[in-house]
Amino acid sequence: MPEPKILTLNDQQIETIGCISDAEMLARNTEKEHVSREKYFQYCFTVALTAIQEGYWGDLSDYIEKFDVASNGRDEKGDDTHI
Repeated sequence: MPEPKILTLNDQQIETIGCISDAEMLARNTEKEHVSREKYFQYCFTVALTAIQEGYWGDLSDYIEKFDVASNGRDEKGDDTHI
């Protein structure tokens, strides 16, 4: 059997993996009746990425409120992010 290859990730890739994990935990712990799980995960992932870009290291459930107010419910492309 061949030796497994070592996987090398840069800092940005590691942060993105962390955002995926954070978004999954946040989406799992918060139920939204009128939104699909996929759509809500996408929202949580956008929040997590934005938090990292802004240097926020606190609880994402606290950050969501700030995110909605600061972004006026829109992402960087202008798409509606309100959930």
